[in-house]
Formats: sequence, C-alpha cells, structure tokens
Amino acid sequence: MLQVKDLSIAFEGKGGIARVLDRVSLEIAPGEIVGLVGESGSGKSVLSYAISGVLDPAAVVVGGVIEWRGRPAEFLRERRVPKLPIAQVFQSPRTSLNPTRTIGRQLADVAGAARVASLLRSVRLAEARASAYPAELSGGQCQRVSIALALGREPELLVADEPTTGLDVLTEAAILDLIADLARQRGMATLLVTHDLALAVARCSRIVVMHAGQVVESAQARAIVSGARHPYTAALRTCVPQFSATAAMLSAIPGQLPDLTTALPVCRFAARCERHCDDCDSAPLPVVRIDHDHLVHCRHPLC
Repeated sequence: MLQVKDLSIAFEGKGGIARVLDRVSLEIAPGEIVGLVGESGSGKSVLSYAISGVLDPAAVVVGGVIEWRGRPAEFLRERRVPKLPIAQVFQSPRTSLNPTRTIGRQLADVAGAARVASLLRSVRLAEARASAYPAELSGGQCQRVSIALALGREPELLVADEPTTGLDVLTEAAILDLIADLARQRGMATLLVTHDLALAVARCSRIVVMHAGQVVESAQARAIVSGARHPYTAALRTCVPQFSATAAMLSAIPGQLPDLTTALPVCRFAARCERHCDDCDSAPLPVVRIDHDHLVHCRHPLC
C-alpha cells in the first residue's frame, strides 16, 4: 500500500547540513502493523512526518520517493497535507490539541458535527466529553481525542508517533489496545513509531530498525527476537529487560549517535560496532536478504 524508496532528507542549520535520513526504504501492506524502532535521534519522527505530509519547511528532500498504491505521492515535494487516506497521531497529545476550543468543535472541524458522537464512542469516551476543553482531560483522554481526530479522516494508514509518551503503564496499554482494535475493525494499516523494542515486538507483526537516519534491519517481529542479524539490533536487545534472563545480562550500547553534520561513514553504526572491518567503509552499504522478508543493511551480518 505504501512504499518509501531510498528517501534521503537533510536540514540546513547553523552547525551545517544535517543528513537526517539516508536512503531509507520501507513498505507497509494493507492492515499490517509495522513497528519503527530506534534510539532518540535516529530519524523515526522525521520519516513519520514525511509519510504523513507534515515535514518541516526547512527539510530538503535530497532523493527518493514515497509511493501510495504504486503511484508517487506528490505531497512529499509540494509540501502540502496529502489528500491520501493517511493520518497521524503525535506523541504529545495535549500540545497537538487546540486549548481554546472544545473537543467537540475540534472533531467537528475535521469530520463534521454529525460524526462527533460516533468518533468519541469509537475511542471509548463519553459523548459528554464533547463540551470539555483539553485542559479538563487526562493525558490518556487527550490521546484518545487525538486518535478520534485521526479517524475523522477515514485513514487507511495510521501513523502513531510515540503515542504513549508520558502516560502511565496501564494507560499506555489501554491506548495501544485501542489502536490495535481500531486497526483490526477498520482493516487499517498502522506504523507504530517507538524507541521501545519490547513494545514493538509485542504489538507489531513486522519491525523496521533505524540507527542515525539509516534502516539497518527489517524482519518479522519473531525474527527480531530470535535471530537479529544486524549488530545494532542485537545490541538493542541486550538493553531490554524483557529479553534478558538476569539483570547482569543487561548492557548499554557503547558510544553515541554520530554528528549528522559531519562527514559520515558508509555505515553510520561503524564507530560503535565491534565487527567493523576496513571493507565496511566501501560504498555502497549492502543489503543482505536473510529471508524473503528479512533484510539486513550490513557487510558482515551476524550468523
């Protein structure tokens, strides 16, 4: 349904040109829930904004395309909100809502007054909440309203960018359950953006892992758990308590993300990788097919 092909995006600032996405590719099938995983600063949100058509005006599309059902999505270069059935839920529900307008008026602006009650019911909020202002709702309720606003566009693809940021564990589970239920009921594809690998494994059928603006691995969730082949993905697993038998097995990834305004190596994980060899610096970065839907962007993948 959606294909991102070799997308490269840069920002020009005081520190120079930051190449925040480097030849990123991914695809999402109808009804599929895909997890986009990586550290803060890996380019996940920029990619989600590009897909949703809400890129910052300062962003420069260096190369690549986004296709919707096999046709180029012109909104990427024209910088306008797409007329395609794509909607986004942002990570800060309070700041994404207008504090001066009631919930009902905001929903009516998007979907019409006749649909306000049904949209509130669809996200399990009482119809009486239509007269409330965002400040009168909890964080979880504000996120439900954000989801209702997204549903008002009748999306075939929902992009959820860290949708549970700042929520407690129980509310987080409830919001994720709601998104999964809505996706199933509506046959809606979902791109779930998160830094939490365990959450992505639990909630998604397929996972795309990013590091410093590059996709490093994509595979079915079970393959990421049992057979991660990129050194970065394997290192991410050691940071997650759910994947470690004991606390002693937990470890941090050495080093830090590279400065994206400097000259960058072919593989941006090179400086942090214990498997780095001289030939890793030879362009282009190879894509190794482990299985029909398991790809690793690495010259020396794990066995």
